Amino acid sequence: MHPPDESRAASRGTDWLVLVALLCTLALTAVYVDDFRVYYQAGKRFLAGGWTDVYRPSELTPFKYHPLFAMLFAPLALLPWAIAKLSWAVLNGFWIWDAGRRFRASLGLGNGALFLALLFVLPALAWQLKLGNVTLLLLWLMAIVVSTGRPAPSGGAAAVMVLLKPFWAPFILLPPMDSRRRTLVAFMAVAAGLSLLPLLLGGPAAYADWWHTLTDPVHGHNLPKEDNQTLFGLVARNRATLGGLAIPLWFVGSSLSGLLWIATVRSFDRDRFALGMLALVPFILWAAPLSWIHHQMWLWPGLALLLPGSSRIALLAVWLLLTGTGELFFSKEVARSLHQWGLPALAFPLIQLLFFAYARTDDPEVQRAARSR
Repeated sequence: MHPPDESRAASRGTDWLVLVALLCTLALTAVYVDDFRVYYQAGKRFLAGGWTDVYRPSELTPFKYHPLFAMLFAPLALLPWAIAKLSWAVLNGFWIWDAGRRFRASLGLGNGALFLALLFVLPALAWQLKLGNVTLLLLWLMAIVVSTGRPAPSGGAAAVMVLLKPFWAPFILLPPMDSRRRTLVAFMAVAAGLSLLPLLLGGPAAYADWWHTLTDPVHGHNLPKEDNQTLFGLVARNRATLGGLAIPLWFVGSSLSGLLWIATVRSFDRDRFALGMLALVPFILWAAPLSWIHHQMWLWPGLALLLPGSSRIALLAVWLLLTGTGELFFSKEVARSLHQWGLPALAFPLIQLLFFAYARTDDPEVQRAARSR
């Protein structure tokens, strides 16, 4: 049984997360939800003609997800649009509430740290609520991976994450670094099973149409966009200026980031698997070919972990890079120039360094005490 003070603190944390969930639900019911319209259309097309129609061009953004997810959106597509949109909003509210609850309980995070960390990713949350995409679903799956010690749920949730967003694939290196062979087996089994399902039900055409959509040069125009704040996006935007240094810069920068993540994971004395998952986020946001601002929502639990014991100057720099380089503080032209040269993306290697410093803390009890403050 928890002492009265701890129970009251947990209750306040629960109340706060419920309020955030309600606000997210209300926001999603009131906006256009660009991306959810794409999912809804994919579900409708799957019901009408199977996978053949899912990837057919339309006036909406192309559906570029794994064939499995067109089938999973089909139940929502059976509903009228207004009911489907409300259902999606409620699901998003549940995902952010349950993710916050899981992160707080499994990592021993203080309510204040969790709240303050949300201020770092408010622009990401705002964009997520505008688009209504799968970002909060992935945050919830990430919370399942972090919070459960059982191989099947953590491996299965990670498999769904990789199928939804393949840039989560470096996860496959994490279980062996913590001697979690059964988690790795579960991950591979679920990933293989879910990948085979469209092949068995729809034949090779399901994957052929998906691959054609992914490799269509028309969709490659997203890579150089200013909103793509990755090292790859920075190189793609400035390739004419960088010349022959462009590809080596991306390769070296991504490799160093990956090595830093591995070194960080190996430096954790306890909770290596869970903390390694949090430390994976800034690495993939930096090294992936494509990452949008709403993906920064996945930094939320990691920043909550780092806030109590990290350098205040470094944290201020992270906050300014993530939130202070947009149109809130600058004109549209200045903000675009800052994004052109990847200034917001510099937050990711800085967060990686903060994770490495945290992992190198000699006494694990100091880490736990900092997290509980």
